[in-house]
Amino acid sequence: MRSPRLSTQIFGSRLARQLFVLFVVVALVPLAVSDWLSSTAVNAVARQLYVQSQQRMTRQVSRQVFDRLLTAKALLRSLPLAAPQPDAPPPDMGRVFIALLMQSAQGQPEWASANAAPLWADWQNALPHIPAGQPTESKGAGQPHVLLRTLSMAGQPARVYLAVLQNGQVRWVAELNPEFLWSPVHDAMDGGVWQVRNAQGVPLYPANAARQGAGKTGAAQAPSFAFQRFMNGEFGAPDWVFT
Repeated sequence: MRSPRLSTQIFGSRLARQLFVLFVVVALVPLAVSDWLSSTAVNAVARQLYVQSQQRMTRQVSRQVFDRLLTAKALLRSLPLAAPQPDAPPPDMGRVFIALLMQSAQGQPEWASANAAPLWADWQNALPHIPAGQPTESKGAGQPHVLLRTLSMAGQPARVYLAVLQNGQVRWVAELNPEFLWSPVHDAMDGGVWQVRNAQGVPLYPANAARQGAGKTGAAQAPSFAFQRFMNGEFGAPDWVFT
């Protein structure tokens, strides 16, 4: 049994013990509250940085895809008015375009690449049949209009077509190489599972295609950030939404 005298020497009176406990509580509670507030602030900053990073990545990926469309548009406009020689196909055939077709003013094919047999029918079946509007950058600029259409494929990226119009008639039709167009999306797979659709809800790059492209390294998070890329001014097409 512990001696009362020894207990009093070590711990003092009951009042002293209570004061000691109160001192410990007063000293530790602010530290705990300060630690909790610091953790909360750090988590809030980390979340804000994450949101900003994802938004920046979404804008960047959409811009890279859009820049590739502009590159394809410029190349298509630069194609000659006369049919190319059979042994001299247009440049960037295969890298940017996988199929090319040149139409006469009467709507007859004048020149076609080796794999362009279904291209004209595909262009007619692709959407939108009626442009969302006249490309604003072509108004009064003396440049031929370039229109964009897409043909949705179940579970796969949509096939994307461009056509150059002269005097209201299609002159050149091209199908874009999907690896060229969608490679920025593939390269960003570690940042999440991507989807692209147009403003009318038509899927252009569905989520299951994104998962296949991601392979083992693709993230399983649902898309949380969206960025709308305006297409009407350049291509007379509905806007594209990247998420």
